[in-house]
Amino acid sequence: MICHALFGVNSFLGLINCINQTDHSKIIPTAIRFRKRVIMDNKIEILRFLIKSCERESLSVFNSLLKDLKLTANQVEVLTILNSYGAMSVKDLGNLLICEKKSPSRLVQSLIKKKLLVKKIDKSDKRVSLIALTAQGKELIPKINSANEKFNEIIEQKIYDPSQVDELIDILSSYLQGTDSISKIRRRFNMEE
Repeated sequence: MICHALFGVNSFLGLINCINQTDHSKIIPTAIRFRKRVIMDNKIEILRFLIKSCERESLSVFNSLLKDLKLTANQVEVLTILNSYGAMSVKDLGNLLICEKKSPSRLVQSLIKKKLLVKKIDKSDKRVSLIALTAQGKELIPKINSANEKFNEIIEQKIYDPSQVDELIDILSSYLQGTDSISKIRRRFNMEE
C-alpha cells in the first residue's frame, strides 16, 4: 500500500498510519529470509577466504620444506607423477597435474634445464615425445617423499578427528563436481565418482 500521508504536513502520523495498515505477515518472513541470505552470503565469503588462505599457507609451508632441494611445489608434483606413472607425454602429464590448468610445457622445460627430466622419443610411436626422470631426478625422489610425508604430518596434526578428512574430501569433491580439477584428482588417485 502506498502511503501518501508520508509526504503531507503531518508525515510522522502518516507513517504510523501506514505501518498500522501494512500486512506484517508478509513483511516479517521476507525480512527474515533477507537476513538469513545476508548471513549465508557472509559465511560463504568467509569460507572462500578460508579456502584461499589454506592454499596460500599450505604452499608456503610446503615450499619451505622444499627449499634445500631448490624446487617449487609445482616442480615436485611433476617429479612425483613421473616417478609414480613412468615416462609419459606432456599432454598425459597435464591430465594428471593439479598445479597447471593448461599445458605444463614451461614447467617441464624448467626441470629439463635442471637436468631432472629428459625428453625422449616413444619407441612405439616415433611422433610422440615422452618425458622421463633422469638419474639425477630419481635421486631426489626419497627427499621429495620425505618432504611430502612431513607436510602431511603437519596437516594431520591440525586435524583432531580423522573423520573430518573424509568429510572435507566429500564437501570439496562435491564443490568441484563437473570440473577438470576433480577429474584429474580422480584419475590420479583412482577415486570413484
